[in-house]
Amino acid sequence: MNSIEGFARPLQALPPTLRWLSAQQDVVRGTGTPLHRGRVGIMSDRIVSCATFLHVARPLIAIANLVSIVGLYCWQFSFKPDGEPDNALFVGIAALREPSLVKEFEDLCGRKATRLDERDIRSFFAFQRVGLVALLREWLVVWQEIWPELGDSAPTGLNSRLKLSFVLRAGYRFIYLRAWFRRYLKLRDGDLPIAFSAASFNAAAAIAAGAKAIYFQHGFQRRSIVYPDFSAFYCFNRYEGEHFLSRLPKAKVIVRPEPLDIVNTERAMLIAGVYGKLRTHELSHSIIEWALKVGLPIIVRPHPADTTDYWKRWKNRTGIRIDNEHCDFDSFLLKVRPRLVVTWFSTTLFDAIKRGAVPVTLSEPGVDGGDVVFPFDRLAIRWPDEKAVIERLINDPDACVDLVREKYADATGALRCPQPQPAG
Repeated sequence: MNSIEGFARPLQALPPTLRWLSAQQDVVRGTGTPLHRGRVGIMSDRIVSCATFLHVARPLIAIANLVSIVGLYCWQFSFKPDGEPDNALFVGIAALREPSLVKEFEDLCGRKATRLDERDIRSFFAFQRVGLVALLREWLVVWQEIWPELGDSAPTGLNSRLKLSFVLRAGYRFIYLRAWFRRYLKLRDGDLPIAFSAASFNAAAAIAAGAKAIYFQHGFQRRSIVYPDFSAFYCFNRYEGEHFLSRLPKAKVIVRPEPLDIVNTERAMLIAGVYGKLRTHELSHSIIEWALKVGLPIIVRPHPADTTDYWKRWKNRTGIRIDNEHCDFDSFLLKVRPRLVVTWFSTTLFDAIKRGAVPVTLSEPGVDGGDVVFPFDRLAIRWPDEKAVIERLINDPDACVDLVREKYADATGALRCPQPQPAG
């Protein structure tokens, strides 16, 4: 068991009413030390430090939450609610795979789904409003639950300062959404599940309100995610299904990969861009130069959220085409039909296999510090370690088909129920 998994498992075992306090992915990934703190995070940490020194942290943050909740209550009246009472509810993050996941959810429920964006509280305002009394009641109940956990001698989960900082930043949203979901369930069919494409405190709020929440996987999972008590997981590979079961053994796990539909590929290489730091993009430099040297046409599809401008440096090189066409990735694959799909650790690697393209990863072994669950060595060929294999495959389409069939079968095979792991 790697260090991230070993740190996350005891947090996963916490009671649901307290687990959301410690489900802080950046802290879990750093095994107790936050890896990334933006301006808001740094400011909240400083406020907590000062308030803790003055012994007023809990009452100060409780009042701050209350003021913010009243602010949300007033803000919601800027929107006219028009939620469809008969629709199912899909709460997402505008991920690229979500349209197909929403369709899958609608087929499961047998009705149309309304799609909300958990990153934008205004999408909830536009669906329904929550009364002030209900919000105040929820604030009181939540703070009664978490007050003991935020003291200096808190017995479980992360240390109290990390939890206090998180509650200062996100507690008011958790409380508002818990009241919001409670009202939603009261006014609509309580047996209808609510779908989520992210395992955040938003889903935890819905579950705490009594919702039957199901998770639709949109991207590869990380060990640093501490999951709310989803009743079911819909995923597209057995490795992550087994990971879900090891964390939530009572959940129902459904592996529903898209069927293998191999097309005739062209001698070309597609680079599926990602977003992130510039040094991540630099890992593609050597494979681009190699492809140009062997006369392999290159198509680059930048990620829509990429802000680095890295690909502009290649724009005028002969043999490279930058394509920003707005369509889903599968449609793009069918259009360009590449023999190789090159990326880092995106689900596009799995999409490539489905269409008969050989997936190539630029990520180092133990991708992202061992945080990513999926075993990339079993799915993708690694550049530059397996350069000789790639050189052979670009001129042998039949060998490519044999390879992707083998990898697809391995990734989508039957679940093997994992054995319980010790918490430490």
